[in-house]
Amino acid sequence: MSTKLSKDDLKNPDIVTQELKKGFQWTTQHSKLVTGLSVGFIVVGLGFSLIQYMNQKNETELQEKYFQFEKDYLKKKTEFEKYEFSLKNAAQFKSDPKAKKEEPPKLEGEKATGDLEKDFGTAAKGFESLISQAPNSAAAQMSALQLADIYVKYGKIDEALTTLKKVKANSSMFGGMVQAQIGSLYAAKKDCPSALTEWGKVIQNSKAKFIHADIQIKMGLCFESTNDQAKAKEMYNKVIAENKDSQLSKTAEKYLRLIKQ
Repeated sequence: MSTKLSKDDLKNPDIVTQELKKGFQWTTQHSKLVTGLSVGFIVVGLGFSLIQYMNQKNETELQEKYFQFEKDYLKKKTEFEKYEFSLKNAAQFKSDPKAKKEEPPKLEGEKATGDLEKDFGTAAKGFESLISQAPNSAAAQMSALQLADIYVKYGKIDEALTTLKKVKANSSMFGGMVQAQIGSLYAAKKDCPSALTEWGKVIQNSKAKFIHADIQIKMGLCFESTNDQAKAKEMYNKVIAENKDSQLSKTAEKYLRLIKQ
């Protein structure tokens, strides 16, 4: 993202609201992050006590079930995304005058029906079963993140929030991700005070440090939306100081300039 501000940025009184909204959108990057972090997560350590060993064994079995549901979900999701991509290519082909004499590209993948039950019903029920079976487990946290992602895609924000609140958002890595997404959903509902409370917990979680900078930028935008510019500046300055030369640092610099100008 460029740090240079255009004249339109400075003239637009709703720039904070627009950027806030963009920052809270759930994207495919979210599910890729959960999937990437979960790969290879199944480990049974040697030398544990009997209780620790049994807890780990149970977690391992739960995560094996999770991976089965995740596999079904990702397979369907990939087919739907492939269809949407090929549909855009076909539309571009039709609008290109030079391509009229060529063979139009074929549509690939599978078209989503728009009905959650028909599109992701099997995977959704699988995730729900793990959440109900062991809400304190890492498998349940991962399931809640994926299921909430599905709900958001179908415009079911309240259902996504309810799902995330069913699991234990502890001080673990996945617990931090659950709290981060709860905060993002509150912000999407224009409830910044609740969002800031949830994000504040994430900042205190050392195991979720890899998302701290992103959360601090979102907190800054929420503070701006509630006219607390001092707190917003504090958040942006923290990102700049702790993430020098990063893309997030450049983003924070842009928002800081907007406040000043």
